Amino acid sequence: MKCPLCDSENDKFLNHKNRSFYHCDNCDGIYVDKEDYLDVEEEKQRYSTHNNTIENKGYVKMFQRFLDDTVRKFSDDINTVLDYGCGPGPVLAELLKKDGFEVDYYDPVFYPEIDESKKYDLVTCTEVFEHFHNPKENIKKILKKIKKGGYLAVMTYFHDGKDVFENWFYKDDPTHVFFYNTNTFKYIADEFNLEILFNNSTKHVLLKKPD
Repeated sequence: MKCPLCDSENDKFLNHKNRSFYHCDNCDGIYVDKEDYLDVEEEKQRYSTHNNTIENKGYVKMFQRFLDDTVRKFSDDINTVLDYGCGPGPVLAELLKKDGFEVDYYDPVFYPEIDESKKYDLVTCTEVFEHFHNPKENIKKILKKIKKGGYLAVMTYFHDGKDVFENWFYKDDPTHVFFYNTNTFKYIADEFNLEILFNNSTKHVLLKKPD
């Protein structure tokens, strides 16, 4: 089956809970057979069960670590931010506003309206990339929203390889369909002419567009 990020053909390596998984030898991504995707309504129902609110202290702390690793290191260069894929509760957007940034948010399910002409100094994607059915096209769309010299900050758990994938908790969410690691983000950086400024090798990455 063709990799939805780099178009390489790969063989299935795992069947688990009625889903088929493929490992890409080119970009090191792991992806789910498109025949096993949830439909839009099933995905929406799943997202609506998440306790993603500003009152959830653990959830807020997760975002604070992400901001410390990525955005706050380059805050002098950033004014406008788009929280892309914010979900039903745009908690990260609220935290960014408290830090003094001008913030918009977008989610294809819960906040689908977006100013197509507006570009931003920074786009954040927290726990979003793993949901992309077509990561190549989604990344292209995101990069169009970033100004020259701007930033893309991503949070998604990295997989540790197909040999231990079967026991990894992150794959069990049926809305998670594509999984990345350091090699995958190196591929993304090369393919889309981006510079990796930070990578904690577990789930936080900051990339920069050329000036």
